[in-house]
Amino acid sequence: MKIIYIIIFLCIMLSAGAQQSLGNSGLLNTPSADFNPDGTFSLGINYLPTKITPDYFDYPTANYFLNLTYFSFLELTFRMTLMKIEANNNKYSNQDRAMSVRLKLINESKFIPAVVIGADDFLTSDFISVIDDNDKNKNQYFGSLYVVTTKNLDVHASNIGLTLGYAIPTERTHNNGILAGVRFNPSFYCPLSIIAEYDTKYVNLGVSALLFNHLNLQCFVTDFKALSAGISYRIQLKTFDKIRP
Repeated sequence: MKIIYIIIFLCIMLSAGAQQSLGNSGLLNTPSADFNPDGTFSLGINYLPTKITPDYFDYPTANYFLNLTYFSFLELTFRMTLMKIEANNNKYSNQDRAMSVRLKLINESKFIPAVVIGADDFLTSDFISVIDDNDKNKNQYFGSLYVVTTKNLDVHASNIGLTLGYAIPTERTHNNGILAGVRFNPSFYCPLSIIAEYDTKYVNLGVSALLFNHLNLQCFVTDFKALSAGISYRIQLKTFDKIRP
């Protein structure tokens, strides 16, 4: 069944928003080349089931984050993920610090999709790059290096976003291989996104909605087995204009 969904996604891409679970703009647990408007600031929290966490996390956890689209081509995210400590009776008494950076190489135009390169959890506390496989301090649990492209299509006042990308395999990366996704914003309520994606490991289905121009809610099921959810608050620091979905 998974292979069928993947083939459908890829066929759509050929014929034809980073992942919110980590606090980035993108789809659900898959990056996209969509960016928030320049100057957008957001903060929020996500619940992460064991199904989508790295192997180190054999328990469900949560993260909270700060995200800033500093320029129209640069997005930065600082994230803290709750961790259990065995020496402290397996209580959530520690946190994993991580940063993400996304750089837009090509802006979307009528015939050309947007292209973004990104890295999640790319620095350790000693500022060692995620691609240095010889480093012994391998605590980059959510490490990811990827390139992704997205094309948005307007169809009868609705919008369809098609995403295709590749997570570069290294010893440090959490997700490796092809990723893909389809996002649908219906004409009757454009801030609502209905999303299907493949995050290099699992098929995820879910929804994301921007309420009152600032409050973003997202919920999705991973591999038809585990439920994830998140909430964030967004403002546009430069002009405080309404944020487009």
